[in-house]
Amino acid sequence: MANTFGIKGASFGKGDVVDFKKIDKVKVLSHLWVYARRHMVRICMIIFFVIVSNVLALLSPVVTGKAIAAMIGPGKVDFHLLGVNVGLLGVLYVSSALFTWMQNIFMIRMTQQVIYDIRVDVFSHIESLPMSFFDSVYKGDIISRISYDIDNISSCFSTDIVHLLTGVITVTGSLLMMILINPTLTLVFCIIVPVTFLFARKITKYTRKLFRLQQYKYGELNAYVEEALTGQKTLKAYCHEAASVDGFHKVNGELNDSGYKAQFFSSIVMPVMNFLSNLSFLMVSSFGAVLMLRGKLDISNLSSFILYSKKFSGPINETANIINVIQSAFSASERVFSILEVKPEAREEETRHLDSVNGSVEIRDIFFSYQPDKEIITHFTLNVPKGSHIAIVGHTGAGKTTIANLLMKFYNYQKGEIRIDRKDIQNIDRQDVRDQYGMVLQDTWLFQGTVMENLRYGRFEATDEEVISAAKAADAHDFIMKLPQGYETVISEDVTSMSQGQKQLLTIARALVADPPMLILDEATSSVDTITENKIQKAMDLLMEGRTSFIIAHRLSTIRNADVIIVMEDGKIVEQGNHEELLNKQGAYYTLYNSQFADV
Repeated sequence: MANTFGIKGASFGKGDVVDFKKIDKVKVLSHLWVYARRHMVRICMIIFFVIVSNVLALLSPVVTGKAIAAMIGPGKVDFHLLGVNVGLLGVLYVSSALFTWMQNIFMIRMTQQVIYDIRVDVFSHIESLPMSFFDSVYKGDIISRISYDIDNISSCFSTDIVHLLTGVITVTGSLLMMILINPTLTLVFCIIVPVTFLFARKITKYTRKLFRLQQYKYGELNAYVEEALTGQKTLKAYCHEAASVDGFHKVNGELNDSGYKAQFFSSIVMPVMNFLSNLSFLMVSSFGAVLMLRGKLDISNLSSFILYSKKFSGPINETANIINVIQSAFSASERVFSILEVKPEAREEETRHLDSVNGSVEIRDIFFSYQPDKEIITHFTLNVPKGSHIAIVGHTGAGKTTIANLLMKFYNYQKGEIRIDRKDIQNIDRQDVRDQYGMVLQDTWLFQGTVMENLRYGRFEATDEEVISAAKAADAHDFIMKLPQGYETVISEDVTSMSQGQKQLLTIARALVADPPMLILDEATSSVDTITENKIQKAMDLLMEGRTSFIIAHRLSTIRNADVIIVMEDGKIVEQGNHEELLNKQGAYYTLYNSQFADV
């Protein structure tokens, strides 16, 4: 499903083609300023330290020139004047270094706090996004933005911004001092400066697109790796290791090419800038020597001027390189902040809360589509009394899971009504709606934590006794106690010490601990063997007891005892009744049932 979330040029939906239009720097800077302005005291201190350290450094060429002038001639040295100036140089260098160290300390602290805030805001925002977002993006690309791209911003903040500010002060101060020493020599020096700026502007304009492409390819690579690692069993089962490596070579090659081009053209900057700097130095030295011979410039001023010219050229050379890094950081910032521009789930301004729920559900003439031109659910109507067990069956793509998504308010339907206890869920807070359901899915998601923490996921205030009681009811207690630390054993989603059936029993126990009035069971037994299925089915029967339950199933053996079975085709109910009634009709359900049990 192709979808574009975020600002232009930073799309990351599946199937999207990256758009390399000009980065909206004003928008990116406005986002960064939101975080930076929280640290105005630190910013002011950093600026103060930068100015002081650079002003002290700018005084050193004048003092150096005076120290050189202390050598009056061959064998004649004014040791007092030389000693004073050398001592003064030492004070200037030590003081400048101390203020530079202070600026770095403050900058590092501020940067880490800014990056911390950005990560928190991005992750918190991701948690507020609708399911449509997660269905439309590559998870690896999002991970790349949260990790690599934010690290890129951090590197730029902590060093390059300060270097850029330092460069501006040094260049401005050096130029003023050169003008004060000799305006004519300054004009000679400045002949090369426009050429330097034009070159820097030209090369950075070209490398901007290359760095953006590099960022995009990093996202693609992460997405590919994440997909390959997640599907390792399937990949190995089909002997696709070689094909997977070939695919990685392709994606990695594209990243390598884009990275090479970006780094190659940015690497041209320093040699050219150094050449222009040396050319400028040659012109200044030659013309300065002529002025000295004519008595219009002394050795002290010439020495100071040459040192200032080197100070002027140094930041210019560095700035051109820093601008390339900043271009990369702008691209990274654009990718990160594009996530923050994705609209979260619509705010529900005038919704009501549910105090207590009996569990009756009414679905009235629902229409729903993921895309405007393709309806998935049409004219869907269903009445579910309190405590009923409703099974939903049908071929793949019939709309079964979509109904579960609508019941949970993961998506909003376009027409119709869904009511809980005669209350339209459109007028009920989505959190309240979701609190009424426990979900047991085919994918047995477990997070990094202890067994006890996983079982408490739906109700953190549950006591140990309640959790253990739920685990016993779900027939999970015995195998939990065989784990190394029992209920305190640390597990994760990809734990290999448990079978699929055991993981599923944990998710059923988790739902029992949560104790919701209603349940959604989506293909909960589809990935286990028959013996394990029977064990899980017993646990599910206990879980469903007294609760309104929606059971989505492909295995029809698991829903024979449902109060009502509805058969869906193309988003509509084509049949409805209990197991025996539907078999006697010899319609769609009869065909489905016989397709599974014809050989039995």
